[in-house]
Amino acid sequence: MKRLVYVVLLSVFAFASCSKPEEGELTILLTTDVHGLVLPYNFLSKKPAEVSQANVHAYVDQLRQKGENVILLDAGDMAEGQPSTYYYNNVANKDEHIVGRTANYMGYDALGIGENDIQFGEKIYKNRMPKWFESPIVCANAIDIRTGKPMFQPYAIVKRGGFKVAVIGLTSPNMRDWLTPIAYEHIHFEELDEAAAKWIAEVKANEKPDLIIGLFHIKSSTVKELLSKVSGFDLVMCGQDHVGFCDYVKDASGKEIAVVQPLPRCEEVGQAKLHLKKRADDTYDIKSTIERVPMNTVKPNEAYSATFNNEIARINNYLDEPLGTFTCDLIPQDGLVGPSVIVNAIHEMQLWISGAEVSLTNFLATIDNVPAGQFTMRNLFNVYKFENQIWTMRMTGEEIHQFLEHAYGLQYNTMTGPDDHLIAYELDSLGNIIMSDFGPELKTVQYNYSCAAGIRYTVDVSKPAGERVEIIGMSNGQTFDPEAEYRVAMNDHQAVGGGGHTTEGLHWNDSIALSRIIALSPNDIRMNFSNYIRMRVRIVPNSRDDWQVIPKEWFDAAAPREKKFLSKYLK
Repeated sequence: MKRLVYVVLLSVFAFASCSKPEEGELTILLTTDVHGLVLPYNFLSKKPAEVSQANVHAYVDQLRQKGENVILLDAGDMAEGQPSTYYYNNVANKDEHIVGRTANYMGYDALGIGENDIQFGEKIYKNRMPKWFESPIVCANAIDIRTGKPMFQPYAIVKRGGFKVAVIGLTSPNMRDWLTPIAYEHIHFEELDEAAAKWIAEVKANEKPDLIIGLFHIKSSTVKELLSKVSGFDLVMCGQDHVGFCDYVKDASGKEIAVVQPLPRCEEVGQAKLHLKKRADDTYDIKSTIERVPMNTVKPNEAYSATFNNEIARINNYLDEPLGTFTCDLIPQDGLVGPSVIVNAIHEMQLWISGAEVSLTNFLATIDNVPAGQFTMRNLFNVYKFENQIWTMRMTGEEIHQFLEHAYGLQYNTMTGPDDHLIAYELDSLGNIIMSDFGPELKTVQYNYSCAAGIRYTVDVSKPAGERVEIIGMSNGQTFDPEAEYRVAMNDHQAVGGGGHTTEGLHWNDSIALSRIIALSPNDIRMNFSNYIRMRVRIVPNSRDDWQVIPKEWFDAAAPREKKFLSKYLK
């Protein structure tokens, strides 16, 4: 760490004491969508991680040791996605955060912000995150509606190799479509082109940098659209959609801008090597060489790993905590084809914590089976993948029906017989299932597969979408009334439009969704689930018969076939 500080101080001193260099080199490196993979350990498999920030640090350190003028950036979504980040976000939340400690050790120069950093609300992204990091969080288009000023530092100035570099941050306004409005209730997201043009002009006028880098948490397709509307960036380093991208894109002036987006979770580092040569007018001609550098061939930095070994042991102790026992195997893939033990357990927990009459939930895991017996926090991370909240909502019986019609219209195929597909796949013009790098393309992603508890209903897959669901009654034997209002427990992802069940199926907007809230659980679903298991100690899962797929003989023939087919891919 001392060596890194020494290098930075030398660079600043050189800049302050010398005139602008005639010529020089800069190496800009980017990580993005790290999603908490900051330790060289896979906490779910209990094995060393294939890649992590330990590999990235080794690569960065090699370049620094060679004397390259390195600027290290991250495009956002660093602080969520692993048991380690969950532990520090929710359990050891008064301790120095592991993401801050590792980022500071790495020596980042600026950090972007993504939707998974915003999702935890202002208590994290505004009050705590800036204190974790020694480097600035930059984002110019997230505006604090109370002050009218950017919620974060709009740009950072980095001085390296005698050059003055401005890094302007932008994040996707589309996160409004993915997050609960409660998470960003004090943020107005300015349109990207307006914010970019404003801050490019501001930076040029007030800072007079030698080059301007855009640090974006924006889909690569949106980056191309943005650059077609603005000019002034010399390089764009970006991330969000987990797709590797490395190309030159013309901006509004016709200038070709290098755009680099590496793969997520430390699989790659984005790299731009810049050669700057001074022109007669004291500006620089910039030539760039860009690439995505794979990290699986880079040996993890031993000093980095040793520094955080105690953290790995601490988090493992937390994950090994026994919560209770399950009396049967948990087979997550059952939830893709019909009722399942693990999804029923989620329903039971939601009904218990909320006191609601109806529970709606979505399928959240495609991991290997969890055998009967002791169930730990580590198992819970496997079977409940996301950090959602439970909302208790007011919904009419007809709205519940519409919600389910929308869900099953996307999940299931219209079958013509027992030999047909049960699952709705994307098909090509010849009727064959379209296969991607991840396996068969589903009509809707598996984590949006939804079902209900507290009501008894059937799903008739011989009928077309929109006409499949028949609600027979309440599970307690009472009559189900389409016009009556019910207390419904669901997660916030579904409530604000995840899967389109409320936005497309019910035509709810954020205002309507928020107006229907009866109560919000103060803890996330994983915490509620762990408390639910602890209180019961030994869980004999309720073999709920809330719903079934008909015709039964078609389902019985197709379901095992679909599970076998999908199990190869959905891990």
